[in-house]
Amino acid sequence: MTTKTIESLPCEMTTAELALKSSQMAAKLAELNGLEANKQQVTKQLGEDMKRVKLQLDNVGVEVRSGIEYRPTECYEVPRYRDLKVDLIRNDTGEVVRTRAMHANERQEALDLGNPEAREASNEH
Repeated sequence: MTTKTIESLPCEMTTAELALKSSQMAAKLAELNGLEANKQQVTKQLGEDMKRVKLQLDNVGVEVRSGIEYRPTECYEVPRYRDLKVDLIRNDTGEVVRTRAMHANERQEALDLGNPEAREASNEH
């Protein structure tokens, strides 16, 4: 009894088959080049992402070790006309954050022209 089978055996290709295989090879080479370029871009992006996360980790570590975190905090400036300084004061604690020299345009005190706010500002000094 004969049994039919199929085997993969070497066969000579025709010119048309060789041309088709050459086109397939060129397409696969272009695909490989595209994948390599994509790999480089992804690797670059991953490296940048890792640097960003490491920096964030370092910053959080400093905050944990110091117990201090910088946050937007409402402050107000209080002029000191006697010594021409301006204090920056935290609204939440009343602490003087820093003192700076008064700018030239800030050196004239508000005149009391019946304005209760102007009277109050000049009474504080």
